Amino acid sequence: ISGLKLLGPLRCGRRTHKPTGNKLPVAMVKVSPEIKAAIDKALEDGKTPSDAGCYVAKVAKDAGASASDIVEAAGQAAAEVAAAKHYSREMLVLEVIDAAIEMAVAESDSLGEKGAGPLVAATVLAVGGTQLEASKASAAGAVCAKMKKGREQLTDEIFKNWDEDGNGTVEFEEILPHYLAAANHMGQTEESVRK
Repeated sequence: ISGLKLLGPLRCGRRTHKPTGNKLPVAMVKVSPEIKAAIDKALEDGKTPSDAGCYVAKVAKDAGASASDIVEAAGQAAAEVAAAKHYSREMLVLEVIDAAIEMAVAESDSLGEKGAGPLVAATVLAVGGTQLEASKASAAGAVCAKMKKGREQLTDEIFKNWDEDGNGTVEFEEILPHYLAAANHMGQTEESVRK
């Protein structure tokens, strides 16, 4: 996510913010009492917006929330914490985008790559983001979910190719030829690797 050029860096730890003089109002979406309590606890604990989003998403998931509710809860938590810390409006929206994308990718198996983008956009709009910010966030969310799916498919294909006997496990004997063929292992002998 942090390497995405579309929106710039999306991790709180890699950017700085200048507090505004006033707390920004955040459009409140209706949240369950459990989620509201988790957001309040995140504020009490002094969590960053990103950490609050992750914490509240975990509480939502543990409570049996749907994937879309988890993403929305993470975005709402990030927004409320950022507002309480007097982040500028732009930084608040970036924190929401960050939290929503992170959770949409984590929940992409349930949402699907096509569901991640619109859900991230809806979360941005729900906390007062502009249509342009929501559109950019939607594109970033879809790209990140697609990248995750691509890695999983690649891993599955490698596993299937290396599992020569088709027993569902990749044994040492099946890995060894690929290991020895890798550029960073050139010059190693089969005998030295086996020891």
